[in-house]
Amino acid sequence: MVMNIEAAKALPNAVDKLTMEYEAAGKPYYRVEREYYSTGSVRFLIDGTAYTPGGGGYQRYIVKAAAGQAAALFSYKAGDPGGAANLFTTAGSVPLVTDQSHTNQVVGYQTNGEDFAMMGVAGQIKGVRLQMTPGADFPTGQVTAAFKAGVTIGNLYLNDVSNDFLPPEVTSPLILEDNFGRALMKVLDLRELWNQREGDQVALGRALGPGGGESYLHGLGQPTTHNIKRLSKGLIWRNSGTPGAQDTQFSLNCTLREDVYAKVTWPGTTVFGDTFGPLVELDVDYQIIMHGVAFYLPSENR
Repeated sequence: MVMNIEAAKALPNAVDKLTMEYEAAGKPYYRVEREYYSTGSVRFLIDGTAYTPGGGGYQRYIVKAAAGQAAALFSYKAGDPGGAANLFTTAGSVPLVTDQSHTNQVVGYQTNGEDFAMMGVAGQIKGVRLQMTPGADFPTGQVTAAFKAGVTIGNLYLNDVSNDFLPPEVTSPLILEDNFGRALMKVLDLRELWNQREGDQVALGRALGPGGGESYLHGLGQPTTHNIKRLSKGLIWRNSGTPGAQDTQFSLNCTLREDVYAKVTWPGTTVFGDTFGPLVELDVDYQIIMHGVAFYLPSENR
């Protein structure tokens, strides 16, 4: 079917379609801006063994994020184990237990009792989780048992601006960006999945603005809190409570399409004795945010 430019512009987008449906129903309804967010992870494992450059100094590791790592975002609710989103601790053997900082869904795959018009996508790096094997001289008396356990199994986000623990190559405090995250986003493929049927590619991660409060860092030519990749006509995520509704089950499949290698510096035993044991892995957690407009009928409480 051939369509001219003016006719294409006249086609209703997702917000228009839902507005017309709710107006036609003739009942009061709410229409509010909304964000749904969900978190996935990419695991960097040690490739080979630690080495020390000639003349001594800090150890070096080559770490690798293997292609094919996949995460099903929006498939879980807060409180669920995060295995489906590649969120693991303890060298990949135990799923990380998620909370509301990972997702704002109350049921996996579904909206929170509303129709949602997706009109844009953003992506941010949530944080880095370090897994190491503390040495015999690790300062147990100066740090809490919870911190030691956290960096041993990798269940805490470590904001290490001075890079005492995290390798300096992972973060760059000078320009406030996550270097590993930037590398990953260039090869992270995002594809929509509706009712377990795969749809189109949404984007490569590199096309996403950071959105929200981090927008001033990377304005993509337009520094704004709505720094997002626009979906021109939008997508409709239907309320699962509507009888006979299609497209009520949504997930975003995020897959690493290439191996990503990096070199990291590690205190090791050369300089600090048996304080820092071996580095086990680095988990870079990213968050995808769907921006749009929610439609729902009034209830007794809202």
